[in-house]
Amino acid sequence: MDEWHTTGMIVTLAILAVVLSAAGCLEQTYGSGNNGSTIRMAPGDTAIISLAENPSTGFVWNVTTTGDISITGDGYSSGNPIGELMGMVGSGGSRTWHISIGNDPIQTFSADLRRPGEPVNRTLRSFEITFIVP
Repeated sequence: MDEWHTTGMIVTLAILAVVLSAAGCLEQTYGSGNNGSTIRMAPGDTAIISLAENPSTGFVWNVTTTGDISITGDGYSSGNPIGELMGMVGSGGSRTWHISIGNDPIQTFSADLRRPGEPVNRTLRSFEITFIVP
């Protein structure tokens, strides 16, 4: 391939990424590094939030939301799936939520890492992200 053809392909892909992003087709992914962040998104945009979790210890994320944000998916991925198949426990993984942004101007996703049924003051870690909808 010549240099002009390669440059043309890169420009085309960059334009496509901008168009898809503006149309809300690209999902944004957030994690522990985004704790406390405020993010601007449009209604109907989707976001993925992924946080480390080790359910074998009993500590799981307890989620609350405000506004009309909705959780459209929730799943756990082991950091050691082969070990789990062999009956080994104790290696953590990650909990991932797929969320859809609603129309309310301010929406939050909050999560506390604690054992089910334990009071909030027994929280190991907290996470919160705020979404602003123009």
